Amino acid sequence: MNYLTHRPAAPLSLAVEAIWLYAGYQPPHRLERVLPSGTVEWVINLREDKFRCYHPETFQPIEDQPGTLIAGPRSQVQVIDTEQQTEIMGVHFKPGGLRYFSRIPVQEFAERDVPLETLWRGFAADVRAELSTERTPWGKVLKLEKILTSRMSLSWKPHPAVAEALRRLEPSEVPWKQADLAGDL
Repeated sequence: MNYLTHRPAAPLSLAVEAIWLYAGYQPPHRLERVLPSGTVEWVINLREDKFRCYHPETFQPIEDQPGTLIAGPRSQVQVIDTEQQTEIMGVHFKPGGLRYFSRIPVQEFAERDVPLETLWRGFAADVRAELSTERTPWGKVLKLEKILTSRMSLSWKPHPAVAEALRRLEPSEVPWKQADLAGDL
């Protein structure tokens, strides 16, 4: 099994924490729980143009989604089909990073998966097809980095106080109490 992560170069590093790829993942179980997080992911199923989602308690199928989607921030567990992870890749956005690619507020993506076609009409299927034909795992990761860099809008800049707060909240920084951070900024 291949598991790759790549931290992109600037300017993409302003928006993207990592580009990742799983290939050859074949767990012994059919369904898997994905823990909730406040992050946004772009996920691409390279083997099948579909994602299957299941109810978190009954494990009954809920809906099928297209093979390229934006997984919004979640507060509850999500149940996915492990078969769709045979070859899957994605983008882990930094807080506020999706804004470099869309003017849609991130709260519109909360608790749901949104087809990438919503943001990139007609282009999402082309990206998936192009990545599927790339021969090597690193080739796929580097191609996706190039595609994202070409689609990134550098006209948007976060407010300086927000950018500084995000920098200080990085795991490598000294922990801050929210009230102290707000007062300081």
